[in-house]
Amino acid sequence: MNPAEGTVVRAFVPTESLNQDCLATFAESNAPIAGATMFCAPREPAGLGKGLLISIFLPETPPTEFVYIVTVFQEGALSYGIPVLRNVEGC
Repeated sequence: MNPAEGTVVRAFVPTESLNQDCLATFAESNAPIAGATMFCAPREPAGLGKGLLISIFLPETPPTEFVYIVTVFQEGALSYGIPVLRNVEGC
């Protein structure tokens, strides 16, 4: 989580695509919070290439060691790289 954004969690997944057709769903969590919502959008942050920005909006602060596992799909994705916590410009 980025303290500057409160209860918003953002991660970038490299996919080598900027296609806007994407899907993100919750798969698993050790601290599920009712009312959490998630969005995906294509981005190309400097140094990370093309991919998806996954944003999770939580209605309350989660426990310190929380985990959310998500499933993502992007039309035209050539690969799915290791997610990177969004802490760079351009996301």
